Amino acid sequence: MAEVMVKRSLAKQVRERAVAGLCLHCDGTAKKRGLCSKHYEQFRRARDSMATRERVDWEIERIKKGTVLNVGESSRLKSTNPFTTNGD
Repeated sequence: MAEVMVKRSLAKQVRERAVAGLCLHCDGTAKKRGLCSKHYEQFRRARDSMATRERVDWEIERIKKGTVLNVGESSRLKSTNPFTTNGD
């Protein structure tokens, strides 16, 4: 999926939770895409219940709203490499 960014007004809060390793929906430990196991399964089930052509747009909307991270974004946000871009 192309690089999709969270809305600017939500970016700081989403980044802080991701760096802290917290789920975007609760205070559980984030496992995948910024979500704890429970919330990731809910996300996955909802996404997988849709027709393939609807999934991409639905997922992009979730990323923009800060309810799920883009693929690989959690690792990028947690990186200690000073040359990675993390929105600062």
